[in-house]
Amino acid sequence: MKIPNKLLLAFVLVMASLTTTAQLSSYNYNNEAKFKFSVRYASIHTSGVPKDSIKDLSGILIRTLEFDKIAPDIGGYNVSHRWAFLPETLMLIFIDAINGGDFTAGSKNLSTNIGDFILGWHNHTFNLVYTDNFSFGAGVHWGDYFFGFEPYDPVDKDFGIAHEPAGWYGALGPALMMDYNILNKAVLHVEGGYGLSLKFKDYPEMVTNKEYPNPHFINITAQIRSNSFVYGGMEFIRSINRGDNNFNASRTDFFIGVWF
Repeated sequence: MKIPNKLLLAFVLVMASLTTTAQLSSYNYNNEAKFKFSVRYASIHTSGVPKDSIKDLSGILIRTLEFDKIAPDIGGYNVSHRWAFLPETLMLIFIDAINGGDFTAGSKNLSTNIGDFILGWHNHTFNLVYTDNFSFGAGVHWGDYFFGFEPYDPVDKDFGIAHEPAGWYGALGPALMMDYNILNKAVLHVEGGYGLSLKFKDYPEMVTNKEYPNPHFINITAQIRSNSFVYGGMEFIRSINRGDNNFNASRTDFFIGVWF
């Protein structure tokens, strides 16, 4: 099944569960803290390096733990928290325990990493515009990113040494949130963050250059929400390499999940 078909299926399942609502302020989830879990089709894409050195993967994940709270008024405070690395790691350990305990911590099967690490991703905004069918807010994005590329040798079936800007980064920057009422039946919710970064730590093994500029990061998620317990959407993150190395990475997830 191709990615567009997966997205279409997720969208149909969400829309089939919708109940008729009115304006933005009438949705039941307003002012409620919501915990969310999702099943995702995730795909990593690497650019700016020789194609024969890339080993990218796509696959199904039981992924992100999310928490958010949406305010339905002008000046209202919205908050969104997302964690990917920790829930994914715990799920792998759990699945391995069921299958007999063969999980090997630190095993590597792809050349590129881009995602969160310990802190996760967080957006805090205040509504600057609020009407019956549209809201727009601005604020702060923060979190961490684990990022880098280790060239893959298809002959030796092994990975080489990473170069800058590989590492674990903290990020801080502006964030935007938007909600749009779709035919009084659902809400299109969009969040975007831009992260200026500070390196916390190098890769365990890499060629370092203390003068190399830290990368920036783009972080976007779009979700279809309603009064149903089911939601769906997509998430996109991308690096902006600011040095001479042309390497960049992105990750795109399509997902369907539940919240409570």
